[in-house]
Amino acid sequence: MKRTFLLATINYRIIHASNQGGVH
Repeated sequence: MKRTFLLATINYRIIHASNQGGVH
């Protein structure tokens, strides 16, 4: 259960980082 939450958090962070990276 915690693994799924952790993966979701990592995925969210990666997506957020990509958006901030200037992909817009």
